Amino acid sequence: MLLGFKSEELQLKELVLKHMKTLSRVLEGKSDVKSTKPFEAVIEILKSCKKAAVDRLFRFGVHCGVCMREPGEPVDLPCHHMFCLTCIKASLDNGQTSCPTCRQELPNDFQLRVSEDLRSTLKENGDFRRRCNGFFIDLLSTVCFKNNKPPSKEVITHLLSYLKIETEHEEVQTKDLSPFDESPDKNPVVRSVILKLLLKFSFNEVQEYLQQHLSTVEESRFVDEGDKSELYGLYINCLEDAMWEKMSLGSNKAEDLQSYNKEIEFLHFCLSELTSISETVSIQHLQYVAQLRLILTMAAQLISDKLSGKVVPDVANDFLKMVIKLCEDSGNDWYRVYLIRKISEWQGVELVQSLVKQTEFCWLFPEEIKKQNEDGGLMDQFLVYGEEYKTVRDAVAKALMDGEVEQIEEVLEQCRASPRTRAVFILLALFREVTTLYGSPNTGLHPSAE
Repeated sequence: MLLGFKSEELQLKELVLKHMKTLSRVLEGKSDVKSTKPFEAVIEILKSCKKAAVDRLFRFGVHCGVCMREPGEPVDLPCHHMFCLTCIKASLDNGQTSCPTCRQELPNDFQLRVSEDLRSTLKENGDFRRRCNGFFIDLLSTVCFKNNKPPSKEVITHLLSYLKIETEHEEVQTKDLSPFDESPDKNPVVRSVILKLLLKFSFNEVQEYLQQHLSTVEESRFVDEGDKSELYGLYINCLEDAMWEKMSLGSNKAEDLQSYNKEIEFLHFCLSELTSISETVSIQHLQYVAQLRLILTMAAQLISDKLSGKVVPDVANDFLKMVIKLCEDSGNDWYRVYLIRKISEWQGVELVQSLVKQTEFCWLFPEEIKKQNEDGGLMDQFLVYGEEYKTVRDAVAKALMDGEVEQIEEVLEQCRASPRTRAVFILLALFREVTTLYGSPNTGLHPSAE
């Protein structure tokens, strides 16, 4: 908490020292933060320290008086109430001539300007909040879950209380897993660390509580689909990470055999229960998705190893045969898409495209891709324009698979060609990767509007 303070932040450094002395006195009797009282004492003092910093930096709090969010472009009124530029402008445009909070009249010559002093103070507060979050993460990972042993059940319950849900009476961010009420970070790292630790070491203890939370999210009238998807994605990522950490592929043959046999057994279950697996959002379903992703990543790694000429063990080949059976019998081409994306990421788009013609890897591609290959769609006559065109073309192809266009912009910015030539490269790549597909009589090849 004390590292890296600048000279102008001396007041915050003194504040931290004062709270550290309080914490030291509290922990004199019992310092094991795996137990309830010491843990809650640390959290209360940390929250008190964070609130004291806000009180010291801002006269009337850190939030805009209209939207109640932290202003991106802060305006300081003569009464020192703070607002977002857009919020106060909208208020004045509606004919109001006073502060929306205290109703003090604004001078006739008052000009709306973003306050650089406030912007700097908001940054200082954000940096301090990150320090507090960093301290909290260290406390969890190095002390509360020390020696790979979870804390007491009461501490786990306390941690789970940070999984909040919006109610009719109070709006609370569903995605924030943080001990601090004032936490506007869109994606605080705190939440994933807590969830990972709980899922890794205490899954049986927290399963019921997590299911209750997921059900509340699903039934909430206030949480939009985007927030739900992000939260479910967080659960799946954390579950998958916890599974990876418990595996040790490559460490010794006996453990490798056990890991592959376990996943083969799971694939047998998937194929036998295809019609009965529920798609309602439950912890069990998210676990199922996470394990499938782990299996597909393992399969992609094995295929990459084969392409690199590495010898894979027999049990790994048996495992790969089950993955092939899953792709062929499930009727779900997204398994193939996931594999193709992973292999493209590691081996490059061009190598993956060359696999369509290889009998050994023919199963990897959905039918429409094979038909596209038969139509001659993989021939790229524009490669005569050199490596820079090829880089742009590969970025466009990857963007089509990932649904993210930012990577195209990044590649174009790094391209050393003139702006006119860059424009030609992007147009040729779009023509080849998108437009020409509409020329195929197979409508399954026609790109979606998205």
